[in-house]
Amino acid sequence: MQIHQYSSWLAFCESDSTAVSPETLDDSTADWLTYSTLYVSGTMLVMGASMPTVGMAQRSEMRSKLDFVIESLEMFGRIWPIAKQSSAALRELRAESG
Repeated sequence: MQIHQYSSWLAFCESDSTAVSPETLDDSTADWLTYSTLYVSGTMLVMGASMPTVGMAQRSEMRSKLDFVIESLEMFGRIWPIAKQSSAALRELRAESG
């Protein structure tokens, strides 16, 4: 999957409040594939936002989506403990990348 495909998936999650929300998150909705996709998306967003060829507007959008990913992983942490660790790792990567 390329970064624009992850961005499309994230845009869907952001626009559909039932896709990833505290109200709908339980053992049946917090599946491993969604967690994995969130983490990989977040990693790609960190890398993309730190590239020197990325414009300011695009960088800002990537960081906004990264915030969404980090918050979503925090919610997933109630079900998958590794998600909370992944959220912390992405926060650290974001801080290091500037």
